[in-house]
Amino acid sequence: MKKSIMILAALVVAGFAGNAFAQETPASATGTANATVIAPITLTDLQDLSFGRILSGVSDGPIVLGATSNTSLTPADAWQGSQADDDNGPERGVWKITCEPNVAMTLGISGSEVTYPDNGPATVTMKDIDNTGSHTLAVQLNYLGHNTSQSGSPATSSEDNTLASTGSATWLAGTEYLFYGAQIANTTGTTSGDYQGSFTITAQYQ
Repeated sequence: MKKSIMILAALVVAGFAGNAFAQETPASATGTANATVIAPITLTDLQDLSFGRILSGVSDGPIVLGATSNTSLTPADAWQGSQADDDNGPERGVWKITCEPNVAMTLGISGSEVTYPDNGPATVTMKDIDNTGSHTLAVQLNYLGHNTSQSGSPATSSEDNTLASTGSATWLAGTEYLFYGAQIANTTGTTSGDYQGSFTITAQYQ
């Protein structure tokens, strides 16, 4: 008789213990999903840089095409005619850059024809396209400025100077127009012909 009672008591206690575990509150935590959507970067080449029709044998260089306007070519004897009206006149380069405002991005200048001699400005080696590139002419892309308007006067910032000298700079811009000029050391001994060179500008968010 005792044996039966003891077994029954054990079963009753075990039943209460099982109910206690079943009624325990489960642990929980809340997670949050986040995303920041920004506009893609677009680069548009609005106007290629062109020195226009410059004279050979110019020794009192450098021949400079500034970023401020299409007529800022010096010295005066490097070009013949009315710079403002002639179809062969100089033209500064213009890029349009569109991106998310106030998000840091890096701009860079590179290319197979681009070098940075002595850690100086980006230098593009143009080749005489009429003579299968047997003659060359070096152009330094070292005049940069920007403005939020294409018709505005470009201002030069530390970012512009850094991009010109190292080929890489960080920007916090929205829609900007980047104006660029260049210089040629001189045209002494330069063979007549049409010279052309290319370079690439890249932009990416940091």
